[in-house]
Amino acid sequence: MQKSLSSFKTRHARPQAHPGTATGPRGRLGSQRVPIRGDGGIDLDIPLRVRPLRAETASRSASVARRTTLVAVSTCAPRPHASAKTKAAFTLIELLVVIAIIAILAAMLLPALARSKSKAKQTSCINNMKQIGLAGLMYIGDYNQYPGCLSTPAGGSPNYYYVWPTRLFSLMGGNRKAFTCPAAQSWTAWDTNLNVNSAGKGTLGGIGPGGVYDPYAITSTSFFGLGYNDWGIHFQGGAEVITRPQLGLGGDVDGGLTQGPIKDTSVKRPTDMIWICDVPSVPQSVSPLFNANCEPADVKTISGHSACPANRHNYRTDVLFCDGHVESPKRNDVRSPPDAGWRARWNNDNDPHFEDGYWQGNPPWINTLDQ
Repeated sequence: MQKSLSSFKTRHARPQAHPGTATGPRGRLGSQRVPIRGDGGIDLDIPLRVRPLRAETASRSASVARRTTLVAVSTCAPRPHASAKTKAAFTLIELLVVIAIIAILAAMLLPALARSKSKAKQTSCINNMKQIGLAGLMYIGDYNQYPGCLSTPAGGSPNYYYVWPTRLFSLMGGNRKAFTCPAAQSWTAWDTNLNVNSAGKGTLGGIGPGGVYDPYAITSTSFFGLGYNDWGIHFQGGAEVITRPQLGLGGDVDGGLTQGPIKDTSVKRPTDMIWICDVPSVPQSVSPLFNANCEPADVKTISGHSACPANRHNYRTDVLFCDGHVESPKRNDVRSPPDAGWRARWNNDNDPHFEDGYWQGNPPWINTLDQ
């Protein structure tokens, strides 16, 4: 019996597991012990070989293969050297080249932008003058005469009061901004907050017609940027004089120099008669003197009397004519003493009046751009 039992154990001995192969009860390569009652009532614990499941074996093999592949890839992937230096985005020379290109483009574009801005201001000035022209035509339609320029009551120049802006303002719906050239200096605006001298003192305000104080009064010492053609050409013997009859659109409306209003029928050619034009902005540190009228013979001295047409629109001046249209001629042509055409446009009879003499044609400031 002992021999039989020994022979049985030898035949059914437990096989050794392959190295690295797992064993277990779920069909993996391995063994299970099954109790068997042998001869003589002896319980035998006999190992039985279990066949592995092929599907699970294949799945685990594929998983192992994937892990092996990933390890191989990560192991073989090149790593940057810890001490390698990162290449700079720009070298100093490249950066300087870019800056130089930007500077060149800016130098090319900025003048064009400045000209565009200047042109836009001139367009706005022209539109303002057209509004003034419409108001002027309504005034003429109501009164059959031009509004005149300046009130000169007794008491001297401190009481002088420009009437033409006030008389036209009442027909413009309260639009004071239309009496300002956008290209002129801000202190020439018809605005009590802006119209101040370098010391911060306002130059607007005074006693108007009827003895009533007007905080917006434009006096002989107020800054202003538009001028009224009051006397036309009034230059004789090398000096300014008041011609008779008056050749403009009405100078003083009262006082010792008044010659009465200019009737609408007195203007021979309204389409060629200068009414209002740009005048230079007097420096804020200089006391202004009669800034709201215009004339070709003014020599623009530092005294503050600046009635010559301004050339602030790229050496051109905006001019409103008596029919309501606006032109932008070159300023030097408008005030040229020998130019018969432009001389005639200053006078209500459309005559150049060469007999009245010649003013300085080429003063030192003639080609200086006005403010």
